[in-house]
Amino acid sequence: MISLLGETLGSLTEKLGALGHKPYRARQIAGWVHEKRVDDFAGMTDLPAELRAQLAEMFPPQQLEQVRLSGSKDTTRKFLFRLPDGQFIESVFIPASPPASRLIVVRLRHQRRGHGARAVFQRRHRRADARRGG
Repeated sequence: MISLLGETLGSLTEKLGALGHKPYRARQIAGWVHEKRVDDFAGMTDLPAELRAQLAEMFPPQQLEQVRLSGSKDTTRKFLFRLPDGQFIESVFIPASPPASRLIVVRLRHQRRGHGARAVFQRRHRRADARRGG
């Protein structure tokens, strides 16, 4: 997974400008990531090789580490993931019938020195197709 997904077009344009690249390069990269769903800089074939190498160095791949999974496939499943910075994300998948009404609960957690992990934020998210009624 490319770690620049949290970058805004403006911040990416700024960072690329500092390296001597034209502003349109940021729009090209945004198109690859958000429209074409490319998750590796090597796949961005209309970018110069030098820029792809710079991007790979500036934005190394980051992946979630699944720490724990509880529940079974046909019931509520609870996941705990560790982010590259050591923070945790707890996610609960609640299957329902019909599938469009499935609910995903995400709770961000962080570690406090000597206190383990504690919940700091909880968000409920209905799948997009449930909001559209289909």
